[in-house]
Amino acid sequence: MATKIITIANQISIARILMVPCVVMALLHYLKTGDDSSRRVALVLFGIAALSDGIDGWVARRFNQTTKLGALLDPIGDKALTITTFVILSLAQPPQFHPIPLWCVTMFLCRETIIIVGMSLVYYLHHHATIRPRAAAKITTFFQMGLLFWTLSLGNQQVQQILAIITTALTFISAIQYYSDGMKQINRDSESND
Repeated sequence: MATKIITIANQISIARILMVPCVVMALLHYLKTGDDSSRRVALVLFGIAALSDGIDGWVARRFNQTTKLGALLDPIGDKALTITTFVILSLAQPPQFHPIPLWCVTMFLCRETIIIVGMSLVYYLHHHATIRPRAAAKITTFFQMGLLFWTLSLGNQQVQQILAIITTALTFISAIQYYSDGMKQINRDSESND
């Protein structure tokens, strides 16, 4: 019996990817015109997309719909949503938004670079790469999404700063774990080829 490739979980991931340009367009329209309805649209779409990040994984596990395609689509949707929103909200200016501090965005982008470059290196060296998100990575994603949602909702700036500090610390810890896991995988695979 053939395995279904476009599962419900994969459809949710694809929908999240398709929401990213809508969030970006609504945000840019708000920044250009100050039309608050555009910000609210971006907030709602971002919230739905952020929730879908947890839902697609739950559906895949609950209904045995884990696929190689899903393992690729889920992080693409997650990274596309967070990277674009982080960058836009770091460049925004009051009174429309209190920008996310550049030190927080820099740590976030460094972590994403470590993951992408590391995965590519492992794949290049060994023709396969396995990423198993740890609890710290899931908690980090939760706080990243929370910080973005809080900023989009024009939440209190002091709370935003606290969220940014927590998010940066968790992002740093997660980056170290990804780096360590990648090095272990390279060394383990190298030893098995000797």
